[in-house]
Amino acid sequence: MAQHTEQRNERAFTAIWLAQCISFLGFEIVGFAAGVWVYQHTRSVLLFALTVFFNVLPLALVPRLAQMRVVRRHQRLGMVLGEAGAGISTLALAALLFSGKLETWHVFVARLAIASSCAIQRESLSSAIQQRIAEPRRARANGMVDIGRVIGMIVSPPLSAVLITGFDFESVFWAGSATYLLSLVTLAGVTMGPLQSGPGVASTPQSSEGRKRARSFLVAHPGLLCLMLFFAFTNLVMGVVSVLLTPLVLGFSSILTLGFVASAAGGGVLIGSVLGGRIRGPAQRVHGVLALSVVQAVFLVVGGLMPTTPVITLVTFLFLCCVPIMVSFAQGIWKSKVPEALEKDVLAVREGIAWCALLLGYLVAGPLVDHGIEIPRLIASSGVALLLITIVGFLQPRLRRVEKEIRDTAGHDPSEASAHADETA
Repeated sequence: MAQHTEQRNERAFTAIWLAQCISFLGFEIVGFAAGVWVYQHTRSVLLFALTVFFNVLPLALVPRLAQMRVVRRHQRLGMVLGEAGAGISTLALAALLFSGKLETWHVFVARLAIASSCAIQRESLSSAIQQRIAEPRRARANGMVDIGRVIGMIVSPPLSAVLITGFDFESVFWAGSATYLLSLVTLAGVTMGPLQSGPGVASTPQSSEGRKRARSFLVAHPGLLCLMLFFAFTNLVMGVVSVLLTPLVLGFSSILTLGFVASAAGGGVLIGSVLGGRIRGPAQRVHGVLALSVVQAVFLVVGGLMPTTPVITLVTFLFLCCVPIMVSFAQGIWKSKVPEALEKDVLAVREGIAWCALLLGYLVAGPLVDHGIEIPRLIASSGVALLLITIVGFLQPRLRRVEKEIRDTAGHDPSEASAHADETA
């Protein structure tokens, strides 16, 4: 009976995964088109940055809401509501554009609604994997989800650019609506089996006591606190640079070129994830993190000094290729140094700081450019700032010696941590 339930849940997951891939493709092509439409109609980097901001904000906030417990328990309902909400919001965009009444604030509201719906869908899917997929197959299921999202990042920008160039923005919004409808039809035919018993139930939002424990632990271990703050700064730089990519490329080339440059970003994430799962790194993994940060800084300076299509494409690919490898190294450190009882609480604090830094980067970039700073100069300056903060990291003994000064947690298996880090990247 248990084996039959597992097989039933795995078949259901395969169908759900296909639906998720379809809807993520729609999310990405509409997001690309919405951002380009806002920038072309306003020529304001700030307004474009706000489009990106509202597109990402729900992904940071929604999983932390206490109300998500209901969605995590009723996963199929959460997925259906997520797909329906995203589809209706995208249809509204298409209808407003068709009637000639689409305004910038409409795009902000629609992207906020679409991203919120997709965040609910993601939480439901993550919970379904944790509660309905047997533990030996759980890593494979999570890997399939990650691969589907990265492939969407690679395929959707050029696809959206081709639709815009060959037809118009309206065609992209109608196509996005169709992906959500197709995903809903796929979900309608899915029947889930009962929940798996035992551990693995999706996590609940962090409590105030958990936050206090995590903060106390980080303050007591300044090396780990420095590592968290270092990644917060790199996220800030990434937020600034990612917002600048679209106006930079559109300033000297076409929407089609932008689509392929953005696709290179997804390719960098994919290759970096593969390499992050294969490269063991130096004995002191923090040295690998800092060294790759120097490489990223150099890429940004080169991109700012030579803003041409080949250079920007290569820099985008290589910069993002470094990110999963750095995350893999850092995750190995956190896994080995944080007690198991505090892992979830510390992770929640780290993620909160990282999201805040990324969102702040989006908001900082727009006003700087709109008030006269040239985009290439700001990109190069971001590279210099990243280089300086990395040098400070090298000179900070608590960060540089974090793996020597903090003991591994009791029962820690280095090979297990390495595998976990590879999987996380």
